[in-house]
Parts: sequence; C-alpha cells; structure tokens
Amino acid sequence: MGILIRRRIVAFLLVMLMTGCGEDPVAQVKSAVLVQKPDTPIGRIFSEYRYFKSVTWESYKDDSGQELARVSCEYDVTASLAGCPRGPAGEAPAARAFLNVLFTLDANGHVVVRGATFQTYSEKGYFEEYPADPAVIANLLDGKPSATCEALYLPSYL
Repeated sequence: MGILIRRRIVAFLLVMLMTGCGEDPVAQVKSAVLVQKPDTPIGRIFSEYRYFKSVTWESYKDDSGQELARVSCEYDVTASLAGCPRGPAGEAPAARAFLNVLFTLDANGHVVVRGATFQTYSEKGYFEEYPADPAVIANLLDGKPSATCEALYLPSYL
C-alpha cells in the first residue's frame, strides 16, 4: 500500500475519532467542552453543579430526524432559594424545579445549545414551563445559582 493511501486512511480514522462517528449523542455532548470552559467536559459541568440534586440524560430524534441530546436537571430547591428573599405574598416555593437543556451537533460535530427551559411544580402537581434566559448557562458554568428567585416560586393556591 502506498504512503499516500496510508496517510488518507490515517486521516480518515482521525476524523472519525474526533467527530465521534456512530457515537451516541449523549456521549458526544457529555465529553465535549464549551468555549467558555474548555477544560471541563459538559457532562461534568452538569453532574458537579451543586444546585442540582439529580441529572438525567437522554437522546432522541426530532421530527426532522436530527439527533438531540437532552439533559434534565432537578434543582435542590432549598439550596437554590438559600440566597433569595422571601417570596411575594400569596406565593410559595416550588415543590420541584427542573432545568432542561437541549443540545444538537452541527455538521462539524460541534455541540450547540439548542434551547433551555425551566419547569416548576407545585405540591399539587400544577406546573409552569417557560424559556430559560441565556444567562442560565453562564451562571451554571460559573457555579452560581442558575434559577432566578422568581422562577422558584408559584402561586400558593396551585
């Protein structure tokens, strides 16, 4: 086999290793790094975040067939509210709160944050869901509380 062919084979294998060809989207996202924190894999950022009490990963395909990775993180509501003022009259702390982040891989195999939402649940099972502010990811990367105080309160009659 000629040297040119060997180089092409080696180059092809290196590209496959770098892009994670055939690898589960969750594994690809968890092992990737973000520009803002290039020394820490994404999976570790979520698993070591002190305001989460559980982190669950899943992958699926959307309606267009694109593979997605989603991380659903349950907040420790008590810890998250520790630095917050008391909620407004008529509101109570959420019984449960989640941050859901959706990731995709672009054509070059780079991880892209596609969106994030908050979900808060009352004791009676009522819930609200709304888009998370982009600052949520920045705060998470810095180890700061990522949920706003307002997001962790619901009307007490619910």
